[in-house]
Amino acid sequence: MIKIMSGSVFLFNPDNDMALATFSPYYKSPAGIVKMASDLELLPLWIAEDGDFVKVNDAALVAEFTAGADVSALGVNVGITDRFLDKPYSPWGWNPALAATLRGNGVGAENLPSDEWLSRYRALSGRNHYAGLLEQLRYIQQTCGLSQVCDSLSQVVDFMHRHEQVVLKTPWSGSGRGLMKLSLAGLTSSAEGWILRTLRAQGCIMAEPLYNKVCDFAMEFRSEGGAVSFVGYSLFETDSHGNYKGNLLVSDAAIEERICSFVSADTLRMTREVLLNYFSDNVADIYSGYFGVDMMVCRDADGGYKLHPLVEVNLRMNMGVVSRLFYNRFVDSASKGTYCVEYYRTDGEALSFHRDMAERHPLQVIGGKIQKGYLSLTPVSEETRYQIYVAVEEL
Repeated sequence: MIKIMSGSVFLFNPDNDMALATFSPYYKSPAGIVKMASDLELLPLWIAEDGDFVKVNDAALVAEFTAGADVSALGVNVGITDRFLDKPYSPWGWNPALAATLRGNGVGAENLPSDEWLSRYRALSGRNHYAGLLEQLRYIQQTCGLSQVCDSLSQVVDFMHRHEQVVLKTPWSGSGRGLMKLSLAGLTSSAEGWILRTLRAQGCIMAEPLYNKVCDFAMEFRSEGGAVSFVGYSLFETDSHGNYKGNLLVSDAAIEERICSFVSADTLRMTREVLLNYFSDNVADIYSGYFGVDMMVCRDADGGYKLHPLVEVNLRMNMGVVSRLFYNRFVDSASKGTYCVEYYRTDGEALSFHRDMAERHPLQVIGGKIQKGYLSLTPVSEETRYQIYVAVEEL
């Protein structure tokens, strides 16, 4: 088991889920994901601890960013390196391609996962692994959710005959990727081709009914020292395609109050307890680090509300954890805000937005806590396409 410890090297590799799907040391990321990794490489700065390091490629741009008054006011004290240090690593997620890259750059075997561990981790990271856990959670009052593992096109079609609209999901894919919303009327030859390619490449496909979603949120956890603990909630937004857009920066109590306006506190508590017990028994001895369980509140046919307690498990670091930790560490309890992941289509667009926001909403920090204002969590240049920033206001 790879453990997170003081002096770890944090590394942002957003291609992890796609690399797990391929499960090859020779996996190469698409150009767009390479650009995302480059633009957002400093993101782990906000979750690392004193004595840790963040691995970056553009040391000059990062040095200028971290020396800025806004970052300095928050008291961040994390090392930055553009070299591959022979230390324990804490990446966004583990996969054979990352392990091969680190090995090829001088990182010793004692700081890398074994092939056997990677195989076990991949199995635990697949959506298909948790269909049985969802069945357990459905015994909790005021919950819903169905997920079927399909091994053939005929099984998918049979599932579609029983449900008006469905969502098909590949076992391994990035946030919002590897999904297809479908009805029998839309089962074209192109859709069938996508299903068959997924079955050949990944061995199965997940079929789920399309639910009437009211809101998205997640329970975030940490596995450490053979035990799993609840870290907090994240309340997030997605676009119409299921792509992650950002999180609200508010307290756990505020998120729980919102969820409990739809479903009972007992439903939420029992769900958390079942998950803690399951992960303690099945994950704690294998995986060490943060992870999250995406959930949603759904409107049922009678106009009431139910909790879908397991949309998917992200057995890796995720944006929800980052936003939760950032709020807890750096945002004043009398303030709230948004944590946004933004994409820009042209050169100069991000830099123009950044300068405008910094001028109109200057950051105000008291005692190492943000009271209000705008802060980019990642460096911004003329060529930036991806940015993560926070915008905070007083309650």
